Amino acid sequence: MIMKRKLTYYVSALLFGAASLFAACSDEEALTPSGNDLNMFAVDENDHSPEAELRRQFFEDTGVYLFFTDTLRVEQNGVDANGRPIYNATLINMNYNLSGEGGYDFAEYSFLETLEEKERAVEVLKDIYLPHLSPSVRPYSILVYKTLEDDYDGDLTSASNIYCTGIVLGDVTSQSDEELEETMHDVLKDYVLGKVNSLPYDDYMAPFGNLVEANEGYLGELIPEWDRTQDEQLWALGFLSYDEDWYDEYYYDEVPSSGDWDDFCNLVMDNTEEEIEEQYGEYSLILSRCQIVREAILAVGYVY
Repeated sequence: MIMKRKLTYYVSALLFGAASLFAACSDEEALTPSGNDLNMFAVDENDHSPEAELRRQFFEDTGVYLFFTDTLRVEQNGVDANGRPIYNATLINMNYNLSGEGGYDFAEYSFLETLEEKERAVEVLKDIYLPHLSPSVRPYSILVYKTLEDDYDGDLTSASNIYCTGIVLGDVTSQSDEELEETMHDVLKDYVLGKVNSLPYDDYMAPFGNLVEANEGYLGELIPEWDRTQDEQLWALGFLSYDEDWYDEYYYDEVPSSGDWDDFCNLVMDNTEEEIEEQYGEYSLILSRCQIVREAILAVGYVY
């Protein structure tokens, strides 16, 4: 079922298990918020449905909470004038972060429906996704989507906030293992490179750019008779791409300097060391820059 409602719900601070509130003075006991021992991410201990058991076992095996809908908890919150119960639902909000609102504006999304789909999703997450993430950087929880569309970015492969990573698996029962591996690779790349790009600039990006600082400038100056076909000469300078001149004059095409960080991140994530060596083995600057990027990817906990 496609859902078209905006995610405007905010998760209570209870989700983060605040230990206590402040004490008014030293003589008084510290105040403790009610419900601070409630873990909304854990499966309800009274729920023994097949889906609940699947989620419970997933956490035991991986240490990661798992959701198949965006509902964390539904609780009765009184009754209406006719005596009918009123329920309050707490939802996962991908726009919630400690630093402020996120940038998602979901237009449509849907979830897996059958137990078969959910069991297949668990297999994919356990066999393909999580083995590439060291325990220290695994998501706190995962929300599995079937489809996810954002008003601004269109179809998404993933979305995340500080406590949950949403993963879009599509129709898991109709995809081959190869197709699901490709899907998971795209999800992993989004997740890992997001963390890589948050690393301190001086640790990896600065050395990456410094390697080719002497080779910056117009390609008409750097490569004789540059006509956008001399890939080997470009690689020898340490670059994978270039920026075309606004007026389409070849001479004034420019190398992207450290701005090609994303190019190298994609190259390293999409190819093995052997594949990169096979194509760029003669170009020492390319290999050196790839090595810096690989070290950054490993630093955030990615497991090849």
